[in-house]
Amino acid sequence: MANQGQNNRRREYDPNLDDTMVFDRGHLSGQQPSQQTYRQAYTEPESPYGYGGSWQAPYPGEEDPGYYEAPAEDTDYDPYEDWDDEQDYLPRQEPMTMAARAAGKANPDPYSRNRRSDAARQAHQRARRQTRPEEPLREMEEDYVPPRRRRRKKRHGLRNLIIFLLILAVILAAAFFLLFRAPERYEDGVHTRRTDVYNILLCATDEGEMRTDTIMLATLDRKRGVSLTTLPRDTIVDSGDWVPKLNAVFADAGGGRDGAEAMMDQMESLLGFRPDGYAVINYEVFRDAVNALGGVRFDVPMDMETDGYYVSAGEQVLDGDQALAVCRFRYGYLMADIQRQYVQQNFVKAMIRQCMSPASWPRLPAVYEAVMDNTLTDLSGANIRYLALYAFLSGLGDIQQYSLPGEGVDYNGSSCFGLYGQSVVDLVNEVMNPFKEEITLDDVHILTVEDGELVVSTWRGEAFDPSTYDYDSY
Repeated sequence: MANQGQNNRRREYDPNLDDTMVFDRGHLSGQQPSQQTYRQAYTEPESPYGYGGSWQAPYPGEEDPGYYEAPAEDTDYDPYEDWDDEQDYLPRQEPMTMAARAAGKANPDPYSRNRRSDAARQAHQRARRQTRPEEPLREMEEDYVPPRRRRRKKRHGLRNLIIFLLILAVILAAAFFLLFRAPERYEDGVHTRRTDVYNILLCATDEGEMRTDTIMLATLDRKRGVSLTTLPRDTIVDSGDWVPKLNAVFADAGGGRDGAEAMMDQMESLLGFRPDGYAVINYEVFRDAVNALGGVRFDVPMDMETDGYYVSAGEQVLDGDQALAVCRFRYGYLMADIQRQYVQQNFVKAMIRQCMSPASWPRLPAVYEAVMDNTLTDLSGANIRYLALYAFLSGLGDIQQYSLPGEGVDYNGSSCFGLYGQSVVDLVNEVMNPFKEEITLDDVHILTVEDGELVVSTWRGEAFDPSTYDYDSY
């Protein structure tokens, strides 16, 4: 096809050539064609005169002119010697298009990816601006909205960690608020309340659940730690009874919540402040709690026998019945009720210490259920859990033990206990004062007996120390 195209261009520039002649590349390069080439390349069309594709002399004696046959090999005949190769075989010049003129070159490749150089592209844009108005182009540029590039996501590890910690803190705070809630603090409107101390009244009733034979005040202080202060049950109070003892206040008010509120009122008169809550239990609850804990290891100070239960002296694990017998025993002590309350404090300390042991943690839900099912209190479950956590943080390793100072007195033929007013005020300011200001004698109402009559106590005296009691001497 290439040779045929070249021959067609040659015939266009030289119309005198015979259209029936076909040349191969050998002709164009100046080589002598062979006879086989002539025979393959030339086929004479059938003549209307019946020549049949070969030369036939029409007349006798006429010779073949040799135009269609190859010359003899021994001759130097060249049928193309008179041709001008440079003029006859130049490629055809195609007319230049507008795109070719703009690009600065002739006939650009339509399949090229980079069809124009920068200079050609700028020339093409100038040509378009000359042929088209600028206003439509400006409108198109104003309406054109470039596509938004997809931003690569950045990794913010530290930011994600901070967000996770904040969410976790919120969840923990919500869980803490639901499970732990501080009880409402007592305010008297005169003194400034401290925020780092709580006082809870603890009472245990006898079999009839009317007399409070055990009365303690638990103080939870973040600065001073945890302490237990005993109030003797025979303490004289201003109740109007023939024998006004503290343990009868609960029963005089009818027991229950009214009796507990009456006990809270007496605490405010004796100590100068009202406790932040109360819990009243009976001895049956105490026994069930010891059994739920699996027994309590305790050092029994002396041989004891109460209500048919005999407990020998020495360190041992006490079950519920044995623990109840030890805590109710009092007639074998010289100081009777004072010494019994001291033993009760020691047993409560041993019980708390055992509850804090990891080996006892699986038993705590059963202990909690045994206590809460039969406890009269104005504290919610969240308040009790909060106070337990508060006590743990305040330090349960060394629980301090105190007792209100006073002396035994006789009133209307009954044995009572008269408090030393000034000594009580000093102990309150030292151990359990919930206010920033000190408590004074004007803030309390403490009575004692003098010459058979009830009088306001302003005395100062030393309290009996039960830890110095010698059990072997009696």
